[in-house]
Amino acid sequence: STDLLHPPQTIEPARPSRLALARAVARAWIDVGIWLPSVSESWLQMAAEGWIVLGYVGRFFGQNEAVHYVAEERRALCGAARAEALVPPNEEMRAWGGMLHAEQIWSEYRMRKAPWVLRMIEKQVLRSEHGERTFQRLMAQLLVFPPSPHAERVDSMEALIRRCKLWCGIELRHFAAMWITDACPCPTLAANFAYSKRRFIAELVVLKPPDGGSEAQLTAPLCVGW
Repeated sequence: STDLLHPPQTIEPARPSRLALARAVARAWIDVGIWLPSVSESWLQMAAEGWIVLGYVGRFFGQNEAVHYVAEERRALCGAARAEALVPPNEEMRAWGGMLHAEQIWSEYRMRKAPWVLRMIEKQVLRSEHGERTFQRLMAQLLVFPPSPHAERVDSMEALIRRCKLWCGIELRHFAAMWITDACPCPTLAANFAYSKRRFIAELVVLKPPDGGSEAQLTAPLCVGW
């Protein structure tokens, strides 16, 4: 608990300060709970960190603030000058002498993108039977407490893909190729309404990126909710 070091009344109540503190505490827990065989899988730590921070925002600032936080993260991610793969490709590694510093791996873009990828996986898992329980089990094997060297762990992209396939029948290999191992930018959707006076019907037309383009492809049906 953060109260061990600072009582609540001494913490700056401003939102950015509290978010920074929440992120720091989350990262400390994640460093202990997530054991990875390679630094190239660090996106799992970034994903868990962002997932925890979003939960903190919703819990302590309210759902409206959480929606605003997500919108700001989405805007920054889509407006980035260039896209990066969550798993650093060999070309990037060779360009820097065969390895990357932690600051290069934990880039701002990857730290924003990784939680989005985890949330997309969460949405797919939740649509399966017993989806909520399955996702909780998935997170329990990703973020293991208390830490144990013999625990079953989700410690890589391949382990995550296998668990999703085994537990809920979701095949994520094409998804992973688009969103994890490739540097495809986020897809751009074009939408507009068309109203027919004669039929008294309003239609929503949504255009997806063309297949084979540089943007990430949507691998699941597009659902529009109100």
